[in-house]
Amino acid sequence: MIGLLIAGGLLGGGMQVAEPVLGLPNEVTALGAPWLVSAFAAGALVRRRAVAGLAGALLLGTGTVLYYAALVVGYGRGTGDYATVMTVTWGTLAAAAGAGMAVAGCAWRTATGARAALLAALPAAALAGEAALLSLSWSGGTSGLALAAELAGAVAVLVLLSRHRVPLSHA
Repeated sequence: MIGLLIAGGLLGGGMQVAEPVLGLPNEVTALGAPWLVSAFAAGALVRRRAVAGLAGALLLGTGTVLYYAALVVGYGRGTGDYATVMTVTWGTLAAAAGAGMAVAGCAWRTATGARAALLAALPAAALAGEAALLSLSWSGGTSGLALAAELAGAVAVLVLLSRHRVPLSHA
């Protein structure tokens, strides 16, 4: 569990720090679906569903807390009220979503047939769905590249998770 807390910290804090330090645009660091894929992956490493759910909740909950903590460190105390509200709101939602995706990842470990196809498609659908939704308000430049990368990631995740388990056409 300590490893998950560290991973969550690196995920959340790393995204917030990567924006100014590495010059990553907000369009890249603001994407949420890659976080869901991380929770799915964490769950796929765990054999028991209850433990997987806890792991996913901790990963995304901790990541969210440290994302907004890094925001305050990077942009000053004036962002404290905003960061507190967002931490509570998004932290709660992220923990619930992380638990669900991690349980799905755990179930994917042993799934076969149609169930394997559905579970393999779940993290890919999160990536593709976010890209499709954001394409309604983001366009061109860095935004377009970020969404194209997210769509490419969806295809890669689908191929990776369905390979050797179910025909890609089923997934």
